[in-house]
Amino acid sequence: MVSITVFKFGKVGFVSHSKLNTNMLLHCGQIETKEEAAISWENFQNNFSTRARSWKNEKMITSLRECEFSMRIDKDYICGIDGSKPQPGPGFMSILASNLYLQLQMNSISGLVEFFEDELVSKPMPSKIILDNLQIQLQEEQPPSSMLSPNSAPLNISLPGCIIERTIDGTLSVLPFLMGINGESPGLSICDNSEDEQLSLVKLVQDNKELRSKLNLMKNLEQENQILRQELNLLRNSVEDERLKQLLESRCEIRRLEHEKTTLQETLRLLQNEVNRLETEKQQVNRYH
Repeated sequence: MVSITVFKFGKVGFVSHSKLNTNMLLHCGQIETKEEAAISWENFQNNFSTRARSWKNEKMITSLRECEFSMRIDKDYICGIDGSKPQPGPGFMSILASNLYLQLQMNSISGLVEFFEDELVSKPMPSKIILDNLQIQLQEEQPPSSMLSPNSAPLNISLPGCIIERTIDGTLSVLPFLMGINGESPGLSICDNSEDEQLSLVKLVQDNKELRSKLNLMKNLEQENQILRQELNLLRNSVEDERLKQLLESRCEIRRLEHEKTTLQETLRLLQNEVNRLETEKQQVNRYH
């Protein structure tokens, strides 16, 4: 028996900017979970393959629950005093989760912990996590001990908001959530570690549209280039055929001229012999007279 936890993501955007500082931003506007507990391996294979095929044509983005999840990683480099190669610094990670609702099984939590667990112990990265209107429903999968025992009630966790900070030495601090102006949530700008590099979702969509248009233009240019290559190959083949034809005609003409030359030389030799014979006869006639 196996259990499945499916995470569906919609309106996903990813931006990576590399220079001396490496910045990465991941934004997701729709998240939804779906679980299937205690199913057979054959049923898992059938459901997985069927669902994978149906996802290709099924438009589920509009039906997903709206939320806001943003993660930003700023990786800095420390230059050596002696002018050596810059070394990577600790960096900083910012996470914002707002209006997020998840429905998970108890064993899914332990499975997710094992999924994100790394084999190597890494150095703590300074980070800041902002949670706003987080709701989690945990369900117990184990059946009751007897037939008369009631089913376990789900555990609903509602977190209006808090801020979790982690320092470079690994210390965790849980701070109260500070509302923005007019009681609004701080939004994505809190996750931005630099005011000069604030990224909005609207600009990201516009950039994606421009990239798609450029990609379509590149595809059209590639098709035109293929057509031009084919025409060029045909032209080259025709030119080569014409040159080959001219070469064959030239060879035939050379052979004809060589044959005529041989014939003329033979005729000239015969005429020379005839002239010599006539001169000999003339000399003999003159002697008798």
